Amino acid sequence: MDRKSLENLINQKTYIDLFAGAGGTSLGFFWEGWNGVFAVEKDKMAFDTFHHNFIKEEAPFSEFKDWPIEIPKAPLNVEELLENQTYRNVLKRLRNKVTLIMGGPPCQGFSVGGKRNGNDPRNKLVFDMLEIIEIINPPFVIIENVSGFAKAFKSKPNDNTDSTASVVVSLLNDIGYEAEYFLLDASDFGVPQARKRIITFGISKSLVKEESIKKRLNHIINKIIQDQKEELNFTTSGKVSIEDAINDLSGEEFIQSIDAPKFQTSKYLKPKSKYSKFMRIGVDSQIPDSHRFPIHSEKLIHLFNEAHSQNKKGRLPQPFLKNLGISSRKKFVLDPSKPSTTITTHPDEFIHYKLPRIITVREMARIQSFPDKFNFLGRYTLNGDRRGLDVPRCAQVGNAVPPLLGKGLAKIINHLITDYVKNIKWDEKTVAIEFENKAKQLELEW
Repeated sequence: MDRKSLENLINQKTYIDLFAGAGGTSLGFFWEGWNGVFAVEKDKMAFDTFHHNFIKEEAPFSEFKDWPIEIPKAPLNVEELLENQTYRNVLKRLRNKVTLIMGGPPCQGFSVGGKRNGNDPRNKLVFDMLEIIEIINPPFVIIENVSGFAKAFKSKPNDNTDSTASVVVSLLNDIGYEAEYFLLDASDFGVPQARKRIITFGISKSLVKEESIKKRLNHIINKIIQDQKEELNFTTSGKVSIEDAINDLSGEEFIQSIDAPKFQTSKYLKPKSKYSKFMRIGVDSQIPDSHRFPIHSEKLIHLFNEAHSQNKKGRLPQPFLKNLGISSRKKFVLDPSKPSTTITTHPDEFIHYKLPRIITVREMARIQSFPDKFNFLGRYTLNGDRRGLDVPRCAQVGNAVPPLLGKGLAKIINHLITDYVKNIKWDEKTVAIEFENKAKQLELEW
């Protein structure tokens, strides 16, 4: 690939979204003018949401205009993408024709909030992602995961102390990338939530002439945080608070829910914050999507009222829960003056800051920075045999990359493009040899 071809490829700003979920990262890149090639998501409910918002005719965030005809617009997993020869041929055909591959492999095996099982089979999926990256060879890579991704799986004194993140950086280096990972906080990008995630950036060595990209990326990240804050202008000081995020969703005049007739909802209140006004751009309905109120027992309503009157905002103490006969290990009363703690897939962990109920899916989505124009499909919650197997609306929201964090990541890549394409010191002969050798190596492996 000569310099002109690489510049054209990078300037097209195309991407593949692996482990796409409901599409939080894709939405962020859509806002920054990027174009999707295709996306991979194995769960039907999550893919239905993705399809509704990005792929179908008249989708509100229409992308993926050139989806490869051989790859179905249907639930799919990365293992199938690699094992099915037809799909694999598409990957080969896309070699050197995609600007970015991004994705957040399932995090349950890495999460410090879970069992942190080093043998969890889902941990393998990040290495499947690396294989796809090696085949397609995009100039840029983003891998997102929980903070536990950067912690070592060490249970004995002599265990290997390498974290998965450091192993991934090393493997990216082996296949032709300079890579570094960073701990980013979504609240720095305008998200009303202190959600910390490990983001690994990979840049093709054909673009990078310096030994380390860490210093430059640190500078760019800090610049983008400031740029995005100034662009969005949600608040003049501090960070977006819970009250900023969901105040206009707290109506107390109940009406029947449109998509769940056995439940109640409420109409929008007048938006008071710049954030809530931003969230409602393009929405004509008076009733928020996915804003079904839960039906609580008298016992739970009593708990919520007691929590509001007796405790400070934040995590409820165990003695308080125990005295009220509540077995739950975690319940938080949201603090209206601050960003939320990390939103999980369990809305029953979060009590509204002024009403005696847990938060709704739409309130979760607001806290994640999904705009109200973004619709969620599938069941609201799942219990029984399908719990942990399907991805209902609450899990689609809780698992997602906050779209405003995705927007920030797109800005970072845009800045890297400016740095490394416009200021590139090109050695066509060396790069041509590198590409030729890698192509021969991959042919032997296939």
